[in-house]
Amino acid sequence: MSNVGLVVALPALLVLVALNKKHKGKPKNKLAKAVIAALVLLMAFTVGCGFAYSFVGRWIASGVSGLAHLIGAGGGLAIGLTVVGILWATADVMYDRKADKGAQGWLIFLPTLLALVVGGQLGATGGQAVAVFFDHAHTFLAQMGGA
Repeated sequence: MSNVGLVVALPALLVLVALNKKHKGKPKNKLAKAVIAALVLLMAFTVGCGFAYSFVGRWIASGVSGLAHLIGAGGGLAIGLTVVGILWATADVMYDRKADKGAQGWLIFLPTLLALVVGGQLGATGGQAVAVFFDHAHTFLAQMGGA
């Protein structure tokens, strides 16, 4: 697996930081606030998708797998963290109608957690689950394009 994901993650991270600094509470129009919040959350998820396809995703996957092995949770830890992340981000945005740091943080880690859940290989080689998931996704997309 290469670190091509950083080509996506780093520019998206710069856009996310710029959106956070430039539009912090400035728009008065409710529609503009909603659009900016949606863009911020989309950028945070894009950063996470890029990180999931790089060494950062392998580190996160290995850490979650190591912790799951340590406490004997198996694949349940990744599923639990994914559910908590989705609920946390949703509740955070619903509570104050802002896409603040809590929701953004969970959305950055969510793609790697989703890859772990879908990959299904959470034994001692949890870091490889992300690679397996993206290999299957690449094969599927190549078959769709070649048909």
